[in-house]
Amino acid sequence: LQGVNHICPVCAGLVKPAVVALEEDIPNEVWGAAITAVDRCGLLVVIGTQLQVSSAFELVQRARLVGASIVIINKTSLSVSLDKNDKFIQGFAEDVVPALVSLLCNAKIKNSADLILEG
Repeated sequence: LQGVNHICPVCAGLVKPAVVALEEDIPNEVWGAAITAVDRCGLLVVIGTQLQVSSAFELVQRARLVGASIVIINKTSLSVSLDKNDKFIQGFAEDVVPALVSLLCNAKIKNSADLILEG
């Protein structure tokens, strides 16, 4: 799919994933929704970033302030230091995420305190 432009059959606009590329601004309404969600979360799972991008790092910092658990999944090491309670899983998202979902779906969890991820 690389190098291939996908055009919407309805509006003829360029179809792309709902991601923000480097140097691209996050739409204000999306950023506001992210802040609101992080302020209410108990667990933040961050996938596919070394946290060099300030917006990703800001969301992690904000989640820490509200006491959320942080799990970071990335194929390479991080460019920032982890907090002592953060969990880092090094691997490809396409391998790690399905395994994590399977683990969580098969676990008998009554509340978030029942879930412990090994560091």
